[in-house]
Amino acid sequence: MVTSSFYKISVVNKSFFYSKNFLLQNILGPLFYVSGATFDMKENTIVTNCTNDDNLSPLMSFDSSNIYLNDSTFYDLKSDLYSPIINLQNNILELGNCSFSDFDKSLFQIVSGTYYFYDLTVHTSNMVWQMGDIIF
Repeated sequence: MVTSSFYKISVVNKSFFYSKNFLLQNILGPLFYVSGATFDMKENTIVTNCTNDDNLSPLMSFDSSNIYLNDSTFYDLKSDLYSPIINLQNNILELGNCSFSDFDKSLFQIVSGTYYFYDLTVHTSNMVWQMGDIIF
């Protein structure tokens, strides 16, 4: 069965998304789609208990954007039918003082761009391999 859901938050075409002390929890379906925009998530932002039931899109997709993730926590991220959880293509990313835990597929797929990671904690993964997966 093919399912395709809509992204809960879309930021496109030179738009600006800024979050501080932000909680996203208990989300079903693709969460973020960011293209040609600025995405700034910081200071005690928590993304938890998010499950992607779509088999055509990642939980979070970033394309040709400036992305700043700082002081944020991501845990209990599931992607039933699609890997990776976060797709990054041709972006500028600064990710610092962030934590990722309890995820079930490849966490990142990076395709071109400039990416800076510092003070990153990744733990407690329960990776599930699916037939045809080529991303590690």
